[in-house]
Amino acid sequence: FCLLVMAVTVWVSWSNWQRRGGKGVAALESLRVVIMAMILFTLCRPEFISVTQIEDQPEVVILKDVSSSMTTRDVKLGQHDVITREEWLTEQIKTNFWKALEGKAIVHVQDFGMSATNAETGIADGTDIANALNLTRTRKNLKNLKAVFMLSDGDWNFGDPPQQAAMRLGAEKVPVYTLAVGSDRAQKDLVLESVNPPTFGLLGEQISIPFRVRSHLPVAVKTQVRLTSSRGAAGSIAKQITIPAFGQVHDSLVWPPHELGDYTLTLTLPLWKIGLKGQENFEKELLEDNNRQTFHLSVRIEKLKVLLVESYPRWEYRFLRNALM
Repeated sequence: FCLLVMAVTVWVSWSNWQRRGGKGVAALESLRVVIMAMILFTLCRPEFISVTQIEDQPEVVILKDVSSSMTTRDVKLGQHDVITREEWLTEQIKTNFWKALEGKAIVHVQDFGMSATNAETGIADGTDIANALNLTRTRKNLKNLKAVFMLSDGDWNFGDPPQQAAMRLGAEKVPVYTLAVGSDRAQKDLVLESVNPPTFGLLGEQISIPFRVRSHLPVAVKTQVRLTSSRGAAGSIAKQITIPAFGQVHDSLVWPPHELGDYTLTLTLPLWKIGLKGQENFEKELLEDNNRQTFHLSVRIEKLKVLLVESYPRWEYRFLRNALM
C-alpha cells in the first residue's frame, strides 16, 4: 500500500512539473515527494530491535510485618473464631503462595518490624515501613530486583512516610504491591487490659487492686467489674464504673480478706451487647475472652520482733511493752 501511494505521488508530481515547468515547480514537487515519503516511512513503524541477555535472574522480595501491632486479634475466620493478624499471616506463609513465581524469579521472604531492626534504628515499639522499603532497595545482594510485595497491617507510626520510599522504588521501575492484614478500624470490644494486684496482703487490712479497662465502643458504657474468690461468694465484691466512648478507665477495687492463706481471685468485666439475639439490631463484642483476668494473692500476718535492751528498769517500759504486744 505504501509503495502504491508513493508511486502515485511521484507520478502526480512528475506530471505537474512536465505540464507547468520551471525550477520553482520542480522544487515544490520534490518537497511534496519528500514529505510524503517521510509520512509513509513513519506509518510503517520502523523499529530497531536489540536483544539484551540478562545474566541475573529476576528477584522478588516479600516483606512480612512482625511488629507488635500484628498481635491484634481482629481476623475473623468464622462466626466465633477470631485470631491475631500474625497467626493469619503465618498460615498464609506456610502455603508458599509464591510458588508460581519460583520458576521465573528468585523469591526472598524477609521479616521487618522485629526488635533487632527496631534496635538498629532506635525504635521502641514503632513500625517503620519506609525503613523496610529503603533497606530492601539498598540491599547489595539484590542484583535484579523486580518487585516488592508487602504483607502488613499498615500501622505506620514511625519514620518517614512510606509513600516516599515507594516512589523511590517506582523511579527504579520496581513496583510495590501491598496486602492489608486485619481490620481497618477497631472492632467493638471492651477489654480488661491489666490488673496489678500486690503479691500479698495483711489480714485485717484493705487490699487495693488497681485495674485498667479500655473501650472500643462508639458510646459510653455503664457497667460493673466484679471480683470473685475461689473460696466462695463471701469474698466477692463489685464496683460500678463508667467507660467513655473510645476511652479508658483507671480504677481500683478495695478487697477486705477474711482468712489467711492463698487466694485465686478473678476480676470480670461483663460482656457488652445490645438488642436480643436473632434480631437485626443485635450486636455484641467481637472478643469474649478478654473480659477477665485471674491472679493469685497471699494473705498473711506480719509479726515484728523487737529486742529492747535497757541498762536499768524504767517506768516507761510497761507502756512500750503494751504497745508492742
